[in-house]
Amino acid sequence: MVRPFLLTCLALGAVLPVSAGESTAVTAEIIMATGPAPGFGPNVYVSPSGAGINESGDLVFQGNLSGAGITNENNQAIWLYQDATGLVLLARTSRPAAGYDFFTSYEDFTHISIDDNGVVAFGAFLEGPDIDSSNDTAYWSGTPVELNLIANHGGTIPGTDPPAQYWHLGGTFNHGAGGHWSFSHAYHPPGSPDTFERITMLGLPGALTPYWSEDGQGVDTGFNFISLDAPQVNASGQLAFGARTFEGAVGIYADVTGTVQEIVRLTQQAPGFDPFVTMQTLTSFELLDNGAVSFFSELVGPGVHINSDRTFWVADPGQTPRLMIREWDYLPHRDGTARLRTLEDATHNENGNALFIGRLNALPGESDYGVWFGSPDNYELVIQEGDTDPAIAGMNAHVFFRPVLNDRDLVVVSSQLRLDFHQDPFGSAIWAYRDGVRVLVVATGMMVNLAGPGETPDFREVDVVSSSGTGLDGGGVHSLNNADQLALHVYFTDDTSALIRYDLTGVFGIGEPGDLTGDGVVDIEDLDMLLANWGNTTFAGSWRDGDADGDGVVGQGDLGIVLANWSAGSPPGGFIPEPSSGVLLLAFFGALHRRRGR
Repeated sequence: MVRPFLLTCLALGAVLPVSAGESTAVTAEIIMATGPAPGFGPNVYVSPSGAGINESGDLVFQGNLSGAGITNENNQAIWLYQDATGLVLLARTSRPAAGYDFFTSYEDFTHISIDDNGVVAFGAFLEGPDIDSSNDTAYWSGTPVELNLIANHGGTIPGTDPPAQYWHLGGTFNHGAGGHWSFSHAYHPPGSPDTFERITMLGLPGALTPYWSEDGQGVDTGFNFISLDAPQVNASGQLAFGARTFEGAVGIYADVTGTVQEIVRLTQQAPGFDPFVTMQTLTSFELLDNGAVSFFSELVGPGVHINSDRTFWVADPGQTPRLMIREWDYLPHRDGTARLRTLEDATHNENGNALFIGRLNALPGESDYGVWFGSPDNYELVIQEGDTDPAIAGMNAHVFFRPVLNDRDLVVVSSQLRLDFHQDPFGSAIWAYRDGVRVLVVATGMMVNLAGPGETPDFREVDVVSSSGTGLDGGGVHSLNNADQLALHVYFTDDTSALIRYDLTGVFGIGEPGDLTGDGVVDIEDLDMLLANWGNTTFAGSWRDGDADGDGVVGQGDLGIVLANWSAGSPPGGFIPEPSSGVLLLAFFGALHRRRGR
């Protein structure tokens, strides 16, 4: 049986020299590797595929079985990993489907997801003597102890009057971090077998109700929608979606303030631009847990040309969308600044920061591709084509894939590698970045030990590594959580692979104990950080959130560390007062009292 254990990769990337932080060892835990399948016979083997991870570090993933007794009909399985229980088989093709009779089984899995409570959601096609194209799809939610049927093709749609039946459920559902579901699908209105209507469902398992439908089911949104698609739900059960109104408006809408609000619509004036500059496309919108919605738009109008028409926006609840980045803006690179020629794969976090891939204008083709993080007028270069690391001498970064970003401003980037002086891709790498520090996490050519403590070392050479997988947000990519844990699928040169959970919490340490801002010195700004977070609970060791002593609570212990290390480090300039008189303490607690009073 393959069991998880702690390891440290032999070859770890060096860190770019900056004053704000330093690197310690990246640690990793093997969740499952190619080998004997846990709980199966000695001649049954499993190979894991990409995983989704939640805020507690729980992982859900699919494993592909092979060996004795395994056929194409029973070779798929869904596994759940939790620290308290280890690996548990959740569902397997050819086994009886939860909520059905013994003769109805799972045929093929789709859209696997996990919420922050450790509850797994998935869709599947069914097979059995009573299954045909009229009832062969369904959704489930639950744990290994109890799986519940959420919705099924041919089943009754709750809340419809008169009762209607679900039709095909092949579309992607959205499963939020708080366990809420949302999905849209077609159904036959009662008495109209040749007519299809669209309906959007929203709610917790067992409490799904119509949110909107073409024939008037659901809540009064305040808009005359004639279509509603791609609903996204966040941890609070708030909703964002694309829609078309009876009046002809096409836009993005959100229900995050208690009423449905129009975020943006096609052909409207782009905020902050000339009155005749309008938005001609709206794509790739994303809803965060704080209610913010981001989206892409291509502009047309005076002063807009083919190299400056693509834009990325963020709209906070009740606010006008704000421009985050636009093609033809200036961005930093290794040797200066250049204009952004193409904008790709942007995302944002609850701190108001954006992350995106782009190509720069007027740079050589072997160095014009890069990744940037930050906010308007303050973007930092994360990585650029041609960047390398001592651990992969002779190779450098080439093409980048959709980067991920958490709410603690940790960036993870997946890249191809190429041999120096060659253009063809050679391998792949995963990089992490925060506060000006970039670390190579794992890459082609590195050695990983799959053996447990006390066991004979079992080193495998990395061939390819991927951060893509299933997870939150409708089975999309969710490989990074806010505890700085990263789920990766690593392939080795011997045709085996492993699902590995990397822990990056110790990678970007503070330069001085008590330096909560990461500016290299313990001073009044660190006291301000404590004040802003006093009494909060956070991830243990999250010094960026005020937890200097690592107990997960911002309080007296953290204040003691800041005061004990006052003035340590190299100040950016100016005199730092010594707090020996107690004046700073009085000022701190006075400000804290006023904050609580407000």
